[in-house]
Amino acid sequence: MSRDTQEEISLLRYAFELSIILAAPVIIGAFCGYWIDQNFDTGFSFLIIGTFLGILVATILTVRKVSHVIKQSDAFYVAKKKTMGKNEKQKKEESEDDSSHSGWV
Repeated sequence: MSRDTQEEISLLRYAFELSIILAAPVIIGAFCGYWIDQNFDTGFSFLIIGTFLGILVATILTVRKVSHVIKQSDAFYVAKKKTMGKNEKQKKEESEDDSSHSGWV
């Protein structure tokens, strides 16, 4: 599997996770509030409360997930930069070695 395909799958996975993280708490909160309202004859007050609690939970979970993804991508780019820095140092040393030997010919 190519690196581009792996990155696309990873992005799709994160998109799916975010959609579940956003939708599930709101739906569950609204359903629970509706159920309480129906069983205790309280109008729509618990439906509204449950929906807002679901939105709050969805927001918190989304922020946590996005911050986790950002930390992972930062760590990846730092590691990639270090690796690139080592490769550049090796190339520079090789070119210095080549230039010092070229004078002997």
